[in-house]
Amino acid sequence: MEKKNIDWSNITFYIPYHSNYSQLEGLAPLIAKSKTKIFLYTWNTSYQQMEKEFAGWKTVSCHPFTQSNMLSELSKDFHAHNPVVFLLTASLKYSFGRLQSHFLHFIKSNFFPNIIDVFILGHCMFGCDSCGIREHNVPLFFTRFFNKTLPFSTRSMTEKYFPRASIQDDTSKRIYKVLICPSVGPKSFLQNIDLITNVLKAAKEYPVEILFKLHNSCYLSNDHPHSNASEEERKSVEFLLSDTNKDYYNYRVVAEEEYVILPFLEISDLIITDLDSSVAFESLYFSSTSQVAAFDWRDEEATNNTTTEMREYMTHLHLFKTFEQIHDVIKNFTNTGSSSATSSTSSDDSSNVK
Repeated sequence: MEKKNIDWSNITFYIPYHSNYSQLEGLAPLIAKSKTKIFLYTWNTSYQQMEKEFAGWKTVSCHPFTQSNMLSELSKDFHAHNPVVFLLTASLKYSFGRLQSHFLHFIKSNFFPNIIDVFILGHCMFGCDSCGIREHNVPLFFTRFFNKTLPFSTRSMTEKYFPRASIQDDTSKRIYKVLICPSVGPKSFLQNIDLITNVLKAAKEYPVEILFKLHNSCYLSNDHPHSNASEEERKSVEFLLSDTNKDYYNYRVVAEEEYVILPFLEISDLIITDLDSSVAFESLYFSSTSQVAAFDWRDEEATNNTTTEMREYMTHLHLFKTFEQIHDVIKNFTNTGSSSATSSTSSDDSSNVK
C-alpha cells in the first residue's frame, strides 16, 4: 500500500497490554481521542480488571493477545487503508520489551506497510531505571492532569482522603496532610514493616492525616510473570491494605484505580518516599509548598560514590535511615510547618534540608 492511499485521519493505535493501571496514563491522552485496539496478554493476571476498565472507553476495543488475533485485525486495517501505530510500554531494557519490539518491527517490514511506527512510550512519568530513563520522549503522563480531564480531581481526593484537613478553617488547629508513597525493590522502606508501623504509631501524637499511595506493581498477583515482590514487601502491602489496621492506626490507602499520583503530590504537605523513587523528584517539581522526606538506603560505599549532581539534589530532601530520624522530621514539621532539622544519615553534608 502506497502512503498516498493512507487515510491519515483514521490512525488506529495497537497496544500490547501486559500489566495493570501502571500502563494506562501514558496512553490515555492518545486512546481517548483515537481508535484503539488493546491486545491483552492472556497470562496477564489483571486481564479482567483492565478489560472492564477499557469497556468504558468509547474509542477502545479489547482483544486477547494472540498472533492470529493481531494479524487478523491488521489485515482488516490494511484493506481499509487505515494506518496503524503500535504503542509499547514495555522497556527495551528487558528481554520482554526487546522481543516484543523485534517481533512487531519484523511484521512491519515484511507484511503490513500500513504499520507506520512502533513507538515506545515507557510506563512512568519522567522515566525510571526500569524504563531506561531515555525512552520517554513525550510527557503524556501529565496531559489529563493539566487538562483537568482525569476521572478525579485534587479537590475530590482531598475530601475523600484528608477529610479533616479539607474542612478546617482559619480558626481551627491546622491538620497536616502526609502522603507516604514507598517504591518497591531492595532499596525501598516497604521492606521494613517495623519502620512503617512505628511511623503510624508516632503519627497519633501529631495533628496529621496519613495517606499511603502504593506502587502499582504492589497490586500485581503473585502469579503474574512480572511480579517480583519480596516476602517482606508482600507482608507490608498486606498489612497496609488491612481494614483492621487502617482503623486502628487511622490511615487511608489510595484506591488502586486512582493510580495517578499528581493530584496527591499537589495537595500534600509532607511527602515521605524513597531516595531512588521518581516520586521524590516529581514532588519537588510539581509542588512548591510540600516538604519531601526520602529513605536513604545508601551504605558507606554508595555514599562515597554519590555524584556532585546527586548531592545537590539531596539538599532539597529530608533524608532518613531510621525511625528516630523520620519521627524528628514529622515532629519538627508539625510544630513549625516546616522542618529545619539536618539529617544525619550520611557522613557528608549532602543531607541538609531545604
